[in-house]
Amino acid sequence: MLSVACERGEARTGGEADERPAARCPTEKLPCRVRLPQCQKALFELTSCLREQPEATMPPVRVITREELEEQLRAELDEGEPPSLEARALDSVLPLLLLARPGAAVEEVRIEQLVEGVAAFYDEEQKSISVLEDVIEEEGEGASVYLAHEFVHALQDQREGLEDLEKSDKSFDQKLATLMLDEGEAVLFEQLALLAMEDEPPAANNLVEPWSDLLSLVLDDIEASDAPLTLTYDSLSYAVGGVRLGEAYLAGGTGAVAAYHAQPLDNVLGWIDESAQAPRPLACGQPDAPSGLATVGSDRLGFGGLLAFGSALGLSGEEAYDFARSWRNDELTLYARDDLSAVAFAFRIALGSEADALMLRELAANLSNVTVTRAGSELRLLGATHEEILDTWAASDSCLQSKEVVPGDRGQLTSLRTRPLVHTLRRHSSHR
Repeated sequence: MLSVACERGEARTGGEADERPAARCPTEKLPCRVRLPQCQKALFELTSCLREQPEATMPPVRVITREELEEQLRAELDEGEPPSLEARALDSVLPLLLLARPGAAVEEVRIEQLVEGVAAFYDEEQKSISVLEDVIEEEGEGASVYLAHEFVHALQDQREGLEDLEKSDKSFDQKLATLMLDEGEAVLFEQLALLAMEDEPPAANNLVEPWSDLLSLVLDDIEASDAPLTLTYDSLSYAVGGVRLGEAYLAGGTGAVAAYHAQPLDNVLGWIDESAQAPRPLACGQPDAPSGLATVGSDRLGFGGLLAFGSALGLSGEEAYDFARSWRNDELTLYARDDLSAVAFAFRIALGSEADALMLRELAANLSNVTVTRAGSELRLLGATHEEILDTWAASDSCLQSKEVVPGDRGQLTSLRTRPLVHTLRRHSSHR
């Protein structure tokens, strides 16, 4: 399981001191034992002061066990809306692209990851914070930073409003970009709280570099994962958002951070590369549904999807991250029979250069039951759970026809029946 904790409490040297609200925020009672109400109050006062939100109301805080967390997650899953046809079709498609674990329900995998790795979480519906009991026992006063992280989410919810991504019609890419802001700001202010408690001025080496180091760990975990798309969604935002907002804070303080709320970035590449342009239109629309199937949905996976895909195809985490910078646009469209006895997909990907398109075409050449076609810097991947669907369908789509068609292995695959890709929980969490 991914661990996204950075080393805290180490001596830090170097960098230029920067006068920020931390210099005037109360820290005399901190750090402290977060189980105690007076500790919770002191941490909230510090966090709301750092975020320049003094009139905010402290949410209730409880301590729970991992068993209670798992019970809550499973209850939410059982009580939620049943998965849509689109979600169930997606569960059959993701393993074809090596983005999900074959034979395992995606939501079960995500629950496993959360139960193992979450240190605390803010529940948007209940407006409350939960801290894991074993984190308090193991880390003592060190658990203060996790509670500070969750207080930031409560403060975001009270002033800007946290979007319920579970009910959002945004793309995967747009949702992950939203998390870059939500989680990036939370790790920024948890680190500022730590520095204030240690009476240390913020600088690049203690406000930005910890999250750069974290990014390397995150990419290693994505590389090793058999469910890289879900793990990318759950983990990438902390490190990437922390770096970008840490740099913004050092340059312009809380006003520079607040500007990201005023003009949110709507794609992940924009968080990675400040010079990135808006996604360019794809050269082609998606093909009509194969005979006997209907179009059931589409999505844009974005930088995060290309990162997960490149890693699944054999690139290292660092290589996949660098390659994903070439993302310019994509669309994943799903087709299915009503009874899900057959599922197919069309995945169009626009990249920054023909060389990158050639590279991805070669990496994807051995995918089973998938054909890959390149035209210039765009790729078209067509896949299906049944080979006969793919044989007739691929020939009917002429938009990106070229001589560079890679048929793939065509090995027989089993149509999987798993839960939805990302059942976005009504909470924002900090991880160990």
